[in-house]
Amino acid sequence: MLIDYSKQSYSISLYSQEEVWYGPIEFVRSLKDEDWAAIIMYDRKVYTDKDAEKNGIFQNFTQSKNELEKTLNNISRSPAVWNESCLVDAVKAVLDMITANREDLNEKISLVLVSTGLDTFSQNRYDKVLKEAQNSGVVIYAIGIGGQLRAVYEDRLSTGDRMEFLVSDNRLKSFSELTGGEFFQPRFVSELPDIFKNISVYLRNQYSLGYISSNPKRDGKFRKIEVKVKKTWTNKKGKEEKLTAHNRKGYFAPKD
Repeated sequence: MLIDYSKQSYSISLYSQEEVWYGPIEFVRSLKDEDWAAIIMYDRKVYTDKDAEKNGIFQNFTQSKNELEKTLNNISRSPAVWNESCLVDAVKAVLDMITANREDLNEKISLVLVSTGLDTFSQNRYDKVLKEAQNSGVVIYAIGIGGQLRAVYEDRLSTGDRMEFLVSDNRLKSFSELTGGEFFQPRFVSELPDIFKNISVYLRNQYSLGYISSNPKRDGKFRKIEVKVKKTWTNKKGKEEKLTAHNRKGYFAPKD
């Protein structure tokens, strides 16, 4: 779980701070005994060093739900320090961390990203990290925070601020949808607990599909993937509806 805890993030989600933390804690409590999880926070830097671990605001991969919950509580009680945020650098740090621990983790790896989507301080290029995320096999579930405050002040936002928020939303949406996850954009704080419950359900209903491409070219180009489900289901009104699959939108072929 990766959490944006810059001053920007704190200010924009001021109305929903209690439920911003309630949702992740309930999510941690829903983990199974065999699950591994890590918790990382970021603002202008990504907190994965020994000092962050010593201060209880970073938890490396563990199966202890008590340690994970304690880390979330420690972060929520810590004052936000910096205005700047480095979303792209943070995602890159998580991907590197997963790569370093890949042998100890199973094939189903997901990133739950709680963020405004704003990025003012990253050193890594967004397109490069997005490509790395697509090829990593990590499914990203992004939750955009600050929707309630944005809704209240929407009519008063400048054109520049509107554009910045749209770009931020697109970052989160791209990271999630292109990796086979989902982007959640709650307007009301009451939606957050159910969102985390839904993510927990998604993690329990993932399937691994594989195929051998008929295209032997090693050109490094992007190749689209489309997954269709023939089976239907009966909704609450008794009507048949098509099932849809959340999956990676494609992959980059290897390049010689």
